[in-house]
Amino acid sequence: QDVQAYNNPEIRGLEIPAATGVATARALAKLHSLMVERKLVKESTLIKLSTPATVNQLDLLLAVPVSTGKGFFYTKNPQDQWLVGHPGRGGQNVKMDITNRVAIAYLCNGIKAGFGEYTAAYKHLQDALYRCLEDNKLLYEPPPPPPEQQNLDEISVEKPDTPEENDSSPTADEASQQKS
Repeated sequence: QDVQAYNNPEIRGLEIPAATGVATARALAKLHSLMVERKLVKESTLIKLSTPATVNQLDLLLAVPVSTGKGFFYTKNPQDQWLVGHPGRGGQNVKMDITNRVAIAYLCNGIKAGFGEYTAAYKHLQDALYRCLEDNKLLYEPPPPPPEQQNLDEISVEKPDTPEENDSSPTADEASQQKS
């Protein structure tokens, strides 16, 4: 029943920043898209945001393990890269994929039971997005790792020939004999 209270326009009109934000999915996706396109924040800021401070630690309020940091929640995309954003009560969710420069937002018509990460509609939408990106070869592919450095003990080094071993010029005695 407490979920229904958030569907009340009077409750939504209260100024409770952590609980009553009102937006459209398009607006949230656009805001996060401007971030991943480096138009709203600097590259250095995105680098700082790209990895969580804590990984899979139990959230005492939610009673599930979460990855968090810098005011965001972190999850992984199908390519095992971090997504940065925030799930919301009742199925709302917005994420930015800094690596692939894409943002996704899903909002429900009214608050429903559940948390953003665990709603089927959001998961289907995210899966469809990444299938589309993969089918169209729009996913970032990291460069191949550098070849492993060889062990110096395994490298054979050819010693240059010394003049004594491979010098075809005549010795002083041979030269004096050739002159006479």
